[in-house]
Amino acid sequence: MAALHQHTVDQNKVSITPGSYIALWADAINPEIPEEEQFIIRADGFSPAKQVAPLLLFTPDGTTLKSRATDTIFGTLTQHEWRPGEYRWVYTSRYNPKAAAFLTRVWIIDPLPTGEALTLARTTYAQDTAVGRFERYRASKYAHPLFQALADEDEEKGAAVEEAVREIFINAHQRNTYHSEREEAYYAYRQAVTEAQAALERKLAKELNQAARALAELHAPTRFEIKQTLEHEAPLLRQHLRMSKKDVKPALLEAADMVRTGHETIALFHFRAVPTVWYA
Repeated sequence: MAALHQHTVDQNKVSITPGSYIALWADAINPEIPEEEQFIIRADGFSPAKQVAPLLLFTPDGTTLKSRATDTIFGTLTQHEWRPGEYRWVYTSRYNPKAAAFLTRVWIIDPLPTGEALTLARTTYAQDTAVGRFERYRASKYAHPLFQALADEDEEKGAAVEEAVREIFINAHQRNTYHSEREEAYYAYRQAVTEAQAALERKLAKELNQAARALAELHAPTRFEIKQTLEHEAPLLRQHLRMSKKDVKPALLEAADMVRTGHETIALFHFRAVPTVWYA
């Protein structure tokens, strides 16, 4: 069964089947590679969150790369043993054989009809994009407290909320989509957000009360003592706190509002439609 294989650094040399399709990524491109070749390599590295679609090439012999749309022949794709048991992919220019680019990721799609290969590449990249954006959202400064607040109260419920949000990001992520089959996922997301917001409010109220009691027990505290107290009693609020010694209480309330209304707290990224795969 034909498949898409993703490679970064391999322990063994890989043999590419003639007739396969190829996509290339690099963190940077060697400027000595002629401009007419540079565009075939995605130079920003493999970063699905940026939605930089792969450019799909064709290899007639397992080494030489050529355009799918024209008869243009580019350079060659080979592996270089960087150190024992560590093979890295290298693109070597056709027009300047002394110029090469080390690749951070290579896609190899087994021989298929062109349309099927394109569909496989688009589907894979769309999936990776959704997962990448979800992981970035989950780890963000504002979104993380949503999941953590609920998990602290009820681990099972916290996992359910996270799964509902993941469902939206990964399986219902097309922009402005209102099809009936997605309504269930959107309903689950809205329910999850409602529960998470309620848990977040309880966590903020708890931290505000703890901080107020702890600060009231301090006598002429230094700025350092205030920070240390808040690190212990109100760690979530402390992350968003901007204050001087004279305005601690107003600053705590402002920090709570920042947690509630941060632009990513209950954000739902609006995804583009399934990305195209560029033609070479």
